[in-house]
Amino acid sequence: MGFRRSNIGGRWLEKHADNLIATMAAVVASIVYLLTMEPTVSFWDCGEFIATSYGLQVGHPPGAPTYNLLAHVLMLLACGDAMLVAPLSNALSSIAAGATVGLLYSTIMMLAEPHEGRSRLATRWAALAGSLCYMFCDTAWFSATESEVYSLATCMAALMLWAALKWYRSTDARRHRWLLLIALVAGLGIGVHQLTLLVLPSVALIVIFALWRSPKRHPIARVARLLCLAALFFAMGLSTYAIVPIRAAANPQICYGEPSTATGFEKYIKRDQYTKAPLWPRSWRKNETNADQYEYWQGKGGDLQLMASYQFGYMYVRYLLWNFSGRFNDRQGFGGLQNGQFITGLPLIDDLLVGSSATPPQDMAGRSRNRYFAIPLLLGIVGAIHQCRHRRRAFFVTLTLFLMGGIVLGFYMNHPVYEPRERDYAYILSFFAFAVWIAFGAKWTVTAMQEMKSRKLKKPASLAAYLLVAAVPALMGCQNWDDHSRHHRFTAHDIAANMLNSCDQNAILITYGDNDTFPLWYAQQVEGIRLDVTIANVNLNGGWRWLTPTLNANDYKRPVFFSRYMRDYYGKQFPGRLQMTGLCYRLCPTPCDSIDCEAFCRHAMNDISWHDISSVHIDPISRQFIEAYWRSVVQVARQLVLDWKDTQAIQLLAATDRQLPIAIIADKTILRDIAQVYHAAGCADKYEETMRILKGKIATDERYYRRIRPHLRHYAEQYYLLPDDFWNF
Repeated sequence: MGFRRSNIGGRWLEKHADNLIATMAAVVASIVYLLTMEPTVSFWDCGEFIATSYGLQVGHPPGAPTYNLLAHVLMLLACGDAMLVAPLSNALSSIAAGATVGLLYSTIMMLAEPHEGRSRLATRWAALAGSLCYMFCDTAWFSATESEVYSLATCMAALMLWAALKWYRSTDARRHRWLLLIALVAGLGIGVHQLTLLVLPSVALIVIFALWRSPKRHPIARVARLLCLAALFFAMGLSTYAIVPIRAAANPQICYGEPSTATGFEKYIKRDQYTKAPLWPRSWRKNETNADQYEYWQGKGGDLQLMASYQFGYMYVRYLLWNFSGRFNDRQGFGGLQNGQFITGLPLIDDLLVGSSATPPQDMAGRSRNRYFAIPLLLGIVGAIHQCRHRRRAFFVTLTLFLMGGIVLGFYMNHPVYEPRERDYAYILSFFAFAVWIAFGAKWTVTAMQEMKSRKLKKPASLAAYLLVAAVPALMGCQNWDDHSRHHRFTAHDIAANMLNSCDQNAILITYGDNDTFPLWYAQQVEGIRLDVTIANVNLNGGWRWLTPTLNANDYKRPVFFSRYMRDYYGKQFPGRLQMTGLCYRLCPTPCDSIDCEAFCRHAMNDISWHDISSVHIDPISRQFIEAYWRSVVQVARQLVLDWKDTQAIQLLAATDRQLPIAIIADKTILRDIAQVYHAAGCADKYEETMRILKGKIATDERYYRRIRPHLRHYAEQYYLLPDDFWNF
């Protein structure tokens, strides 16, 4: 009797093994993402998404109402604790990305259609390896640890593809319910991001293959009924958009355009406030200021060469290789030799790609230098060939998704030269499809070893193949963990709070750009920091045409402050009237001193604070803000020394050093200036310590620079070359 129970249990386990493995993969992926997610707000759109979800407000067109509603439901678990709102919002991306990994495993198993026995075991192992390669790839992991729409959008696209395959394989009379699920998720997905629609051609191809396979003709009435139901379910999914005009009518603090009216809602959905890229010409953004950049990429081939070299090559293939070959660093690339470049980890190839395969200085790449030795890339290429030969229909389904999420999307987006940030997240569905090919490549590797004729080598070779396949995602996870873990990163939060605390009471803070503004929205509307300050983004209000009449109307009845970006872009319009007081600049009615040392020191000692960053990977955006603050500190300290306030200058530098250690500074000029101030203030020990750090960084940079191939050195960033008067104190 016990044997029968065991046998029944074994059959049940075998029947449900794939579902159990998929669930385990989803849970493990979610845990990894939750452990490495940012504990608070991130840069770019994340602050806006958290704030709009928290207050059910109207974000930038065309909106993300489905995302906002789901995030808002999760935020309710905070039970009024504002500090839990951002983690819960970030957790939505982590859980959705984890679910995507589970769906990917099930999708691969259905595309592979394995037989029983060793073939099924090999397929499961390979499917798990492919899913984990996607889980650990750069783009998926980055999006899974912050409050952005791409992880949820990818999850919905994966769910639609999975449901289409379930429908294709089902023989149940009620199988068409999977098509209704696809229609519902498609409608909901539009309310997250239109990226989800890119999976529909693959779904349509699956339907076409099913119709070719089936000799039966379906009654027209039945087909019409199914189409009507699908349209109804699609409309049900789209119904989340009703929240946009409803909430807009309540006049929330964040509300783009006027979507409460029919005309305004139409403009909102169509994104009329943004310039739309045409399909042709490819150089639609070319003008006098960027003509040299376009000519660099166009060469003699004009728009065709621009499309091939920049829009397809640099803005897509480079991202693909980031994820499955390796990455030199996480700095934004502008066509140079090293920044934003892909690598392989293979010395001969990397010498050609980035000038040297030697380990670069910590400030140049550090944790963000990830090497996979192109193994996932090669597995994917082999897998595509293997799938094409043995699973032709599955290959065309995968290829369609790969192209729609990659080259076709790149053609549609018509990237200008250059984008404000790297756009790899837009191509995440193409990387999802490539992970399917990695699984097929892994399966070919295992089965090829299992089919060896030599009995003595067959078992050890098969075991070696299983271990090799498992080692690929393990390699990616180990390489990516240190720079993708944001577990202790509070930089965006600290910068927002410190900017607000640098303003006077009841001030107007005028900002420029996303990273200047969205973290501030989060800080105020979620955590309630400095609600007396009014934030006004000049981009969203009409630029210079809005700024001048607004300032005239205010007539300095309220203090006006500029952010650093605002100072950089519009400071020339107010010569001699901007005064540094902390992380912001006070706009004075008449010419004034460029620094308010008293106000700056008061803010620096009492109002400005930073979380510990000693164990955190400093991303390029965080580094820009941190080093900009250090420049301000040095500027103030130098002025204090000139005013014979040496002790106060030393205290300011030491207090900043305790929270933002000088060892993290990459800019050698800042370190030189810190040493100069310590020297002038008579602080010999700090001067020597700073000089030791500075000389060590310069020596490391110089050693690496000399390893770069001589004919490529003039293409590389001049990391260590210093001006002639660098050492003149």
